[in-house]
Amino acid sequence: MLLPSLLPLAALMVSPATEVPRRAPAQFVTTDYSITFRTPAGSTYCPMPANFDGIYHGPTLFLTSATRCGSRTGPQLYVGYWVRISEDVVPRDPCDRDGSVRMFGTSHPLCRGHEAGMIIFQTSARYSQEGKADGAYELIMRLETTPERMDADVATLRATAASVTVCSSKYFGYDDQGRRKRYVNGSGAPCPQSARFIF
Repeated sequence: MLLPSLLPLAALMVSPATEVPRRAPAQFVTTDYSITFRTPAGSTYCPMPANFDGIYHGPTLFLTSATRCGSRTGPQLYVGYWVRISEDVVPRDPCDRDGSVRMFGTSHPLCRGHEAGMIIFQTSARYSQEGKADGAYELIMRLETTPERMDADVATLRATAASVTVCSSKYFGYDDQGRRKRYVNGSGAPCPQSARFIF
């Protein structure tokens, strides 16, 4: 069930090596995908380049002090989200299951693997903006860690995953007659006003 190396590429296309990582907000939100979650305490992130012209699928959070952007440095947690177009849009490797993780109030397999000297843990869950299970959206968490930090970082992944919820936000648009109208994206409690989207 581990993702191929292809998918985290958007998260690794970070700012130049001269960029200093920024402190992540305590609470992350994306109103486009109607989810919010608590970020790991003390984590940082690298903003995308100013000329980035791709599709952003979520932040990579560094779990240890990174002094410069532009490289994969130390333990990190990638949180990715997107719309699934079909069941085979994301090819999967077999899952070497190592326990489970709770997301959106239900249990999901935690898969374990190795890549470039790092231990990889990954889990995923389907959801809908209406709060229903098995929706068209998917959230994936991928942890890269070391043997020395593994237990603590897996606990961080579990806590972050458990904090994920669907939220709702209001915005104004226009109906078919060109009249201004207020719409609601997502469902459930309003997205926290203190939460921030990072890019």
